[in-house]
Amino acid sequence: MPSWLTTVIESSSTRKKGQRLTLVSIETFQSIIESYSRNTNLRAIKSFIQTSNSDTQSHRNYCKEIIKTLWSLLDEPEDHEKIVQLLKKFDKLLPNIFSSVVTQELNSRDREVKIRAVKKFSIFWKLTTADYPEYKPFQPISERLRESRNDQ
Repeated sequence: MPSWLTTVIESSSTRKKGQRLTLVSIETFQSIIESYSRNTNLRAIKSFIQTSNSDTQSHRNYCKEIIKTLWSLLDEPEDHEKIVQLLKKFDKLLPNIFSSVVTQELNSRDREVKIRAVKKFSIFWKLTTADYPEYKPFQPISERLRESRNDQ
C-alpha cells in the first residue's frame, strides 16, 4: 500500500490529530473507495480495505476502525451532520460492519457505554429520519438487494 494511502487511513482511524482532520481524512478515504468500487467488484474492495501487514502478521479491518472512530465522534458536541453523512456512506457500502459497530455498543454490558450508544443512536436517527424511505439503516442485505432489483 502506498505510504500516502497509509497516512490517510491512519489519520481516518484515530482522533489524536483532531476531529476536523479526522473527518477530512475519512472523506478522502471514502472517495478513494467509491472511485475504486466503480471499477472493480466488492471482493476486490474488501481485500483493499482489509489489509495484512506481513511484518507483524496483523490483520486490520480499516473500515471497521474508521466506522468506530466516526461513531465515537457522535459523542462530541459538533459536526454531527457531517459525521452522520459519512456514516451513511459507509452503511451503504459496508452495511454489516456499520451495523456490528452500532449494535456492539448498544448491547454492551457496561452501563456507561450503553447510555452513550443510545445517545449517539438518537443523534444518528434524528439526522437520518428525513431520508426515509430512500435510506433505511440497519436493513438486512437481502432486503437491500431485493429493493434494488425492484427499482431497476
